Amino acid sequence: MAKKKAMDLSIGSTDYVALEDSKFSTSSDDNSRFEKYEKTTPTTFTLSLTDVALLKAVAFARAREKGGKASSSAVLQDLLKEHRASLYKEADHYVLMQSLMQMTKETVSERDLEEMFFGGAA
Repeated sequence: MAKKKAMDLSIGSTDYVALEDSKFSTSSDDNSRFEKYEKTTPTTFTLSLTDVALLKAVAFARAREKGGKASSSAVLQDLLKEHRASLYKEADHYVLMQSLMQMTKETVSERDLEEMFFGGAA
């Protein structure tokens, strides 16, 4: 486990933190074939202060409502999952395949992508 500089959206500070693989699978279906693509990875995005504040506020409200820890990353992940199909249609598929192959070191086909994003009903 290495220390990397990352933004903690829950408190809004940038510091060196220990990043480790998620202990929990984010895969929502029974198909474990694509589970490796659902693993979390530390990333850095530049967002406006308004967007960061909104993510933090929604995360806090969800934690208060449902219990658990406030997570801006979980809010962003939920938004992406909700719009995944439309984002896939807009995306450059070659770049998407290359990015996944680079991160997983495995070949990804167009058919695999459609199954991941549409559940095989493309």
